Amino acid sequence: MSGILRNSAELAAREITGLHEFFQSWFRGEVAGTEAVFSRVGTVWGPSFELIGPDSRLRNAGELIRATFDEYGRYPGLSIHIRNLVLREVAAGSVVIACYEEWHIDGETVDARLCSATLLRPHPGLERLIWMQIHESPLAGGMTADLIPA
Repeated sequence: MSGILRNSAELAAREITGLHEFFQSWFRGEVAGTEAVFSRVGTVWGPSFELIGPDSRLRNAGELIRATFDEYGRYPGLSIHIRNLVLREVAAGSVVIACYEEWHIDGETVDARLCSATLLRPHPGLERLIWMQIHESPLAGGMTADLIPA
């Protein structure tokens, strides 16, 4: 089909890295702390989005959006890294299953987790994906900044 520039896996790679780059900027306070700027999150975390965090707690989109919005500028030294991203298109390319490591580093504090995410491409002609669910598990071991993978 002409006009579609990327397959769903390519869109997922861009979305996953792009959203985390946005979060890094948000948590550092490097972008305007407005609802208009933050609407980028609500656009991709639809009303049915859920996250199972490293604490095994299930959180819905509304709760996560409020909590994340309130964290604006609270971590000026934070860096977020996505590593070992593996993507698999299913359901004729309308669903992407992603697995990746997510590393949060703030000074000597390192929080590393293994993430499994499901993203939906609602229509083949759309150049965007919607996050449906993320399941995060802590990466084992005492993580320190010197263990960050290249």
